[in-house]
Amino acid sequence: MAFETIVIGDERLKVFVEQPIEDAERANNGILYSIALISAAALMLAIGLIFYFSKKIIIPIEKLTRSVESVRLGNYPEQLDTSGFGEIGRLATVFNDMVEAIQEANTAKLEFLSTVSHELRTPLTSIKGSLGLLAGGVLGELPPKAQEMLTIATKNLDRLTHLVNVILDVEKLLSDNMAFDFQPVDLLAITQESVEENEGYAQSCGVEFRIAETSPRVSVRGDNMKLRQVIANLLSNAAKFSDEGKTVDISLTEHDNLARFSVTDYGPGISKDFQRKIFERFAQADASDTRQQAGTGLGLYISKSIIESHGGTIGYETQEGVGTTFFFTLIVLE
Repeated sequence: MAFETIVIGDERLKVFVEQPIEDAERANNGILYSIALISAAALMLAIGLIFYFSKKIIIPIEKLTRSVESVRLGNYPEQLDTSGFGEIGRLATVFNDMVEAIQEANTAKLEFLSTVSHELRTPLTSIKGSLGLLAGGVLGELPPKAQEMLTIATKNLDRLTHLVNVILDVEKLLSDNMAFDFQPVDLLAITQESVEENEGYAQSCGVEFRIAETSPRVSVRGDNMKLRQVIANLLSNAAKFSDEGKTVDISLTEHDNLARFSVTDYGPGISKDFQRKIFERFAQADASDTRQQAGTGLGLYISKSIIESHGGTIGYETQEGVGTTFFFTLIVLE
C-alpha cells in the first residue's frame, strides 16, 4: 500500500492505492493481451469452421449443380461422392441413382431405335427400288394422277430414309461408334457441290442460295462425307427458316490458319429462350415450328458432334427479326 500523486489541472492530489499504478498497468496489459489471444484464436476457429463447412457443404453443392447442368445437356457425369455431410450425402446418393436410371432408360431407348432403324432399312430399300421401277415405266406409262401420287410417295420415302439414317447416326455418336475417314478435303469444292445438291430444296422453300465470299482452295483434314452432311444440314436449315423470296448467303474464308464456313439466313432469328438448347438432341423451337417445318431436331446436335470430332468449333450469331448465321471453323492444312 502506498500514496501516489495524481495531477489534475493545477491540482495535485494524494491518492491512497493498494497496488502501484505500474503494477496495475502491467496487469491491465496482460488482460488485454489475453483478450487479443482469445480473439485471434476465435477468429482462427471461425475460419477453420468456414473452411470445413465449405468443404463439406458448399463444394459438394457446387459439384451437384454442375452435374445437374451436365445431365440437362444430355451428358452423364461421374458419380458424386456420397460420403458428404448429412443430407448432402443422401442427396448425392439419390442423384447418382437418378442419373443411372436416366442412363439405363436412354440406353434402352437408343437400342430400340437402333434395332427398329436397322430393321426398316431393308424394306425401305426394297420399296425405293420398286417405286423407281414404276417411275421408270417398267409397267408402262402411268396416268398423270398415278405419276403425281408416285412422286409424293417417293418424297415421303426419302424423308423416312433420312430419319432412319439420322437416328442411326445419333446412336453411333452416343456409343462412340461413329467411324471417320480423315483425309485432305477441299472445303471449297464440297461447299460448291453441296450448294448445287441442295439448290432444289432451296427453290421448294422459295429462297435462293448465293455464295457471297470464298477464299481460294482451302484444304482441311476431315471426313468428306461427314463434312458434306454438316454443310447440307446448315444449308437446309437456312432455307427452311428463311422468309420466302430471300437469299441465303454462304461464305468460306480463311484467317489465322482457320477455315470458316458460314451460312446466313434472313429469317425470324432464334429466340433467347431457345438459344441455350439449340445444339441439344431433339431440340425444336416450339410446337408450331415443328408442325410447320419438318425436322427431327437432331441435325444440329449431329453437326456439332461431327465438327468437334474434327477438332473444330461450331456456333451461331442471331438477331430476332433479322436473321441468323451458323458457322464452323476447322484448322487449315499446311
